[in-house]
Amino acid sequence: MQPAASTLSEISAAIQQGRLPAAEQLARAQLQAHPGDESILTLLGLSVQMQGRPGDAAVYFEELTRLQPGAAMHWNNLGSVLRDAGRSEPAEAAYRRAQALAPRDSQILENLGLLYYDRADYPAARICFIGASEIDPASTTARISARTCWVRTWR
Repeated sequence: MQPAASTLSEISAAIQQGRLPAAEQLARAQLQAHPGDESILTLLGLSVQMQGRPGDAAVYFEELTRLQPGAAMHWNNLGSVLRDAGRSEPAEAAYRRAQALAPRDSQILENLGLLYYDRADYPAARICFIGASEIDPASTTARISARTCWVRTWR
């Protein structure tokens, strides 16, 4: 049985309004009634991540990658919370998995570029940002980030 659309809307609204503990509480209650529900797990993971608890959020995104191993979005989200938690190597593996599933997704390449940037591996980061800007020429973030990496490389 799927959760009611109104319940998902209520959790989403709480997140959008910045009522993150309320969103987390609602999502946890719904998860008890609907274990393994992809939408609830995603909203729960996002609400926990946005509260500054990336390590806790990783648990939910890891569960999503187990339930939906072919969903690049879940691997990308997992990479982001792992990166935020300071777990660079597993984050890279998650981003690489996401990239393998969705090679034309510029956001995955941008996130991988951010990981390399955090590591001060500016040449690798630049390659990712250039790739992202080739996929999405409208992405000013990717173009500016690629330029920043080039400047940092030659300092």
